[in-house]
This record gives sequence, structure tokens and C-alpha cells, in this order.
Amino acid sequence: MNVTLRDYVQFVVGRYFYARRPADIPLTGQVQGTAVTFKEPGGGVFRLHLVSMDPTSRPPLTFYNSIRREGRGRNQRPMTSS
Repeated sequence: MNVTLRDYVQFVVGRYFYARRPADIPLTGQVQGTAVTFKEPGGGVFRLHLVSMDPTSRPPLTFYNSIRREGRGRNQRPMTSS
């Protein structure tokens, strides 16, 4: 998955591909706080949230200070993205 964000909060462009079928699949998306949602043209939805290295840290969690994204991918399969 490859995603471009503006100022770590505004979705600009995204895409991903399956290893067995290396054709780019475009994504649309949005970021709301620590929740990230991506949608593909075929109806698949990726619902992720930002994960901190230190869950007790005080600053707001953003793409800049998070260590990964976790959640549910297409077909509700668990996924992690770094």
C-alpha cells in the first residue's frame, strides 16, 4: 500500500496491489483523528487506526509519530501497515 498525505492529515492519493496480480489498484481515503479509511473501486474498504510506540504518550497521535497502522482490510481480514 502506498499513500500520500498532505500535512499528515489530508489524503491526497493512494494505491495498492496484490502480489499475485501486480496491477495498481487506486484508493480513495480519509483521515479522521487516528482513524484511517481507504476505499477501492471494487467496493473493498480498509479501516485502520494509528498505533503509538508508547500508548501513554501525550502528544496527539499522527502519521508522523505513529509506528504503524492496524485494522481490518478488504474482506475484514486483520492487517498491519508500516
